[in-house]
Amino acid sequence: MELTISPAAQTYIEAKRKLGDHLLLDNEDGHGPFVDHAFSCQLDSGFRLLFVSAAVDPSLLRDYSVTVTTEIGSISLKPSAKLLLDPVNQLVLEPTYQRLQLKSVGGILSANVPLIRKESEDIE
Repeated sequence: MELTISPAAQTYIEAKRKLGDHLLLDNEDGHGPFVDHAFSCQLDSGFRLLFVSAAVDPSLLRDYSVTVTTEIGSISLKPSAKLLLDPVNQLVLEPTYQRLQLKSVGGILSANVPLIRKESEDIE
């Protein structure tokens, strides 16, 4: 699986990234330490890009065992996310509303990929 990041999306992401952050492309499936909702019944896939502080216990990242290399470094994801992604994927910045989108050759996989910071105190 391949994930590229457009130059505009790189700038957008790097402006919010802190030194030492782990980047996770998280599919909202209700599983893992960074769940904001108890469950998800969406027909469309919901992705978000998590900036996980270096202060977070690394053992909490074990669910994110798949790593892809991108233009801005490694991004980790859950194995289940691979079922929702295509062989070639791209994060782009939508020009009108300046929101991050996940696309593939087949079309838009996630129309709005929010950027969310997770610090150690955010984890229950």
